[in-house]
Amino acid sequence: MIKLLRFDEKHLERASEIYCRAYSSKPYFERINSEQAKEIIKSILISNNCLCFAIEHNSTIVGFILGFVQKGKRHNTFHIEEFIVDPEHQNKGIGSEALAMLEKILAEKGIYGITLLSHKKGAMEFFKKHGFKETNWVLMWKRLKNGGR
Repeated sequence: MIKLLRFDEKHLERASEIYCRAYSSKPYFERINSEQAKEIIKSILISNNCLCFAIEHNSTIVGFILGFVQKGKRHNTFHIEEFIVDPEHQNKGIGSEALAMLEKILAEKGIYGITLLSHKKGAMEFFKKHGFKETNWVLMWKRLKNGGR
């Protein structure tokens, strides 16, 4: 049994550990340190309409869901920025249970649907298994000359 707790400052340290562990392992293999992870998480937490949760299992934080409510002309949707379960706790149904709980919370708030971006096969398979569909929307990106320097 898991709990979704409103994410707050006390969850930041553990969440940054999980973030680093998740992104340093398969399929990402990215190098990120704890301070970078904290900054990324904080940037989501301060965004407008942020709605973020820590995933607790057996009194331990084992993951988190970070996102925000997008106000629309006809309805509001929830956009998932990060949905991470500690690799040590994956494939145990925790992510599935957390997603089901999130959907219930969002429905009670009158949220129409959930959006997310993903390019990794494992994550895409997880969300498809839970009823998510690929759309005709196209993500466009351009690297800026001298950007990030």
